[in-house]
Amino acid sequence: MPVLVALDPALPDRVEAELARQLRDLPTAETARSGLANGGVIVVASVDEGVAACDAIAPEHLQLDLREAPR
Repeated sequence: MPVLVALDPALPDRVEAELARQLRDLPTAETARSGLANGGVIVVASVDEGVAACDAIAPEHLQLDLREAPR
């Protein structure tokens, strides 16, 4: 189940637009749409909230994209 956890409230709209663009030409678009239909978005106010959201979801796979990740 794909889930986007975002700090930027505008990011989900940009991701949705990009997904729509890419799905137009994807040979396996029907399969991808089926997988995306079960996904969702969580907008958080801080990295700590994002970490807590990911802990609660407990995904099997996790990708982080942080410009200035705290150490």
